[in-house]
Amino acid sequence: MDAREIMEGEFQMLATGDLELARQVIAPDHINYMAVDEPPACREVGVPGLMATGVWLRTAFSGLGWDILDFIESDDRACIFAEMFGVHTGPFIVYPPGEKPKVFPATGREIRVRQAHFATFRDGKTTSHVAVRDDMTMMTQLGYLPPNPRSALRLAKHALLGYNRRAVSEVTRAAAEAARDAATVVGAPVPQSPGPH
Repeated sequence: MDAREIMEGEFQMLATGDLELARQVIAPDHINYMAVDEPPACREVGVPGLMATGVWLRTAFSGLGWDILDFIESDDRACIFAEMFGVHTGPFIVYPPGEKPKVFPATGREIRVRQAHFATFRDGKTTSHVAVRDDMTMMTQLGYLPPNPRSALRLAKHALLGYNRRAVSEVTRAAAEAARDAATVVGAPVPQSPGPH
C-alpha cells in the first residue's frame, strides 16, 4: 500500500472497527496526538488506542466516513484534507484534560466537517497522527453554537436526569473494551481499566 492507501485504511478502520485492517496500517508504537480529549483508552499506543477511538466516534456518529479532498506526501510524512460526515445519533463526549467529560446529547443532525490529517510512516504503517479539525463548524451544525435556549434546555435536561453520567460510563467502558480486545489480538500489553470520571 502507498501512503494514501494507508491513511485511507486508517479512516476506514475508524469507521468500521475492522481490526485486521488496523493491523495492516497502524504501527505497534503509533501515537494519536488527538487522543488527549478522547476516552482514556484512546491514548493507548498502536492498534488498541485507535480501535478505542473508532468506538468513541461511532458511538456519536452513525454512517461515519471521510471524503478525501486532497492528498500531499513528502518522504515519510503525508497530509489528507478530508470532510468527515455522519449523523449525530449518540452522545458526543469530549474528555478535556483535568476536567469532567462534556456530553453533547444526540441531535439527529447530519454533519459534514473539513479536517486536515497529518501522519508519519515507517515500514508501510502509520506511526503518528495529528489533525486540524473544524470543531466550531461541527458544533454549529449540531445546533450547539451559537448558544440558544433549545440546546441549553437539552444540555440541562440530560445532566439533571443522569443521562450524562450514564453516557460517559458507557462510552468510556466501550472504548476500554475495544482497546483490551485489540491488545489481546495484536499481542500488545493489555490496557488497564480507566478510573472513574
